[in-house]
Amino acid sequence: MNTLVIATCVKEKRKGSHKAKDLYISDLFKKMRKYVETYNYDWRIISAKHGLINPEKVIDSYEDESLDQFKLLQGKQTENLRAKKETLRNIIDEQLRPVLTNYERIILMCGKQYRDVILPLLEEKEVINYFKGTKGIGEIKQKLSSDIAKKKQLPLDEYLTAA
Repeated sequence: MNTLVIATCVKEKRKGSHKAKDLYISDLFKKMRKYVETYNYDWRIISAKHGLINPEKVIDSYEDESLDQFKLLQGKQTENLRAKKETLRNIIDEQLRPVLTNYERIILMCGKQYRDVILPLLEEKEVINYFKGTKGIGEIKQKLSSDIAKKKQLPLDEYLTAA
């Protein structure tokens, strides 16, 4: 089954222009990348600034812009959060549509804010929330490290549905 991984961008970045896969430098991102490379999956990076980024695309470093910071808009500025998510969904839809036909399974390695944006675009696909059941970045990194070390995954069915 052809699988596409959509991994979250992170705040920690190298300065300058780099391939997207080399720009993000946090331990979490490095583990997600290692996981993708271990299982030889195709992947994209989801970013509030760029939408979906091909990991080979060269982009400039930028200040943190993520949907997580828009959680602060909840409450009296909920309209701004909804507008930001809708704009991002439209950008991602345009980027994803030509790619999506090549994949039956999508593994999401991103938080709830990004899942809220992308899930409506994946209704016809088998979607796996890789972070399901984890409590925080520490557990996610442990899970990634374990799957990488085994070079064998548990059945992905346990992560089905990106709730």
